[in-house]
Amino acid sequence: MNKSFTTSALYELPFGRGKRWGQGWSGAEDKLLGGWQIGGITYIRTGFSVSCLNGSDAAVSDVNWEQDFCDMVQGQDPNSGPQSPLSWWNINAIAFPDQYTPGSVFGNAGRGILRGPNFASFDFSASKTAAITERLKLQFRFEGFNILNHPAFSIPNAYEDAWPNIDASGRLRPVTIDNSLYGSFGTITGTAIDNRQLQVALKLIW
Repeated sequence: MNKSFTTSALYELPFGRGKRWGQGWSGAEDKLLGGWQIGGITYIRTGFSVSCLNGSDAAVSDVNWEQDFCDMVQGQDPNSGPQSPLSWWNINAIAFPDQYTPGSVFGNAGRGILRGPNFASFDFSASKTAAITERLKLQFRFEGFNILNHPAFSIPNAYEDAWPNIDASGRLRPVTIDNSLYGSFGTITGTAIDNRQLQVALKLIW
């Protein structure tokens, strides 16, 4: 089951005329330093579940299934792997369905047995509105998305995409940098969100 936590906050800083600090500031000081608001949005969740699939076992080639589940090795946890971008899951827990054993044509992994990376993101904003005249106001905004630049990995490849992934015992071979030989099972090729993005804006209000 996926769990998530989201919170948002907006706080007006106590600086400037009529505030706790800065009541004696000049007009220029108040326009520059007073009246600021800061805010943020935090989103944290556990990794999504994903099924381990393959497209070239006996269930696919002989029974004409489009794809099949992998096999799970008894006593091994598939989610206790290195959790690195090149090898996320425990490949010793995953095997190819044995086409030569009766009753083992179909994989036994079941649905959603793999867990992807956790996700965390924090957005930040700062803004102030300064009066230019009685009618005109100027609003300044600064916004930072994924302000901590925390890497949020996408779901690793959960597809046994080629026979070279399998050794003589039916186990998956370790994934190395040479993916042309070992395939790309368990590798991460992207991020769920962009890297840090910063933007500023000015708005004239009348």
